[in-house]
Amino acid sequence: SMTPISTIINEQLDWELVNQANEKQTLEMINVLRRRNQLNSLIENVELTKLATSVFTTYNSRTDEEIQSKGLSNKQISEVVTKDSSGAKDSDSLYLNHTSDATWVMSYWFSLETQRELLMNKKLRNSGIRYQNQEVILLLDSLDKL
Repeated sequence: SMTPISTIINEQLDWELVNQANEKQTLEMINVLRRRNQLNSLIENVELTKLATSVFTTYNSRTDEEIQSKGLSNKQISEVVTKDSSGAKDSDSLYLNHTSDATWVMSYWFSLETQRELLMNKKLRNSGIRYQNQEVILLLDSLDKL
């Protein structure tokens, strides 16, 4: 059956708010854990946030099934990042495609040694984060030149 157009608009507005709240919450949680480990807080870098956004824009033709089953690979993410910005060639990315729950995202990332070590890297300064419904991309960079 056809969905009335107003419902679609409301869903998009709701997702927009959920995404923004998740971005803020995820970064806050990372910084709480970094400070607990005597590390500097990450600052949100406009350039990195734009790059995270452009990754989703680049792959916006994916179906819900593709997003749920495969998600995006590190290779796909870094291709967009390096194409769109020479300054972010050394950035690392974390990605997840099964939840819109910021607390779950953090628990998952911190349960994996490589992700946890990355998030607790003392050289990190900059972050860019973008949630898109069930997906999240976090870009991290230690470069001062961004």
